[in-house]
Amino acid sequence: MNGERPPRRVLIVRHAQAEREPPGGGPDKERPLSDHGEHEARLAGGRLQARGIILDLIVSSPATRAAGTARLLAKRLRYDAEAIQYELAIYNASRTTLLELLSDTDDGNSCVALVGHNPGLSELAATLSADPVAGLPTCGIIGLVLPQLQDWASLRPNTGKLEFTDFGRTTPT
Repeated sequence: MNGERPPRRVLIVRHAQAEREPPGGGPDKERPLSDHGEHEARLAGGRLQARGIILDLIVSSPATRAAGTARLLAKRLRYDAEAIQYELAIYNASRTTLLELLSDTDDGNSCVALVGHNPGLSELAATLSADPVAGLPTCGIIGLVLPQLQDWASLRPNTGKLEFTDFGRTTPT
């Protein structure tokens, strides 16, 4: 590979399906994954594994449903769940906040998964991609390659190329 670094990639992952109510009527952030959500997150992890995805970093919202999704993906991808970084700023974040968060990523990380919530994640994907992208359903994944990006601090709108979508309910591209 003549010393060249692989292109940077970002996987934008919406949390899997959650229960409608948090246990005991607690705050929205405490809504756990439903049984179906746990199942769909495991399946999504398997599809990422089949694609040969190797993550350098998972950054997740600390909300119970997002953190659960991140842990299930990590397990399937043989990523140390203890290394998941939880960022409160992802919960209900705007695309601007998410873009800033990605821009602060350590340059030693080539492939990063960002696990969180809509509408911010769908807006981030649309902002980063030079290609049209659909909104993210639960446990939907948009994979973008950033071929010209030398460092994460240089991340700008329209610098990504759509590599794949995986919406679980439909055939992945």
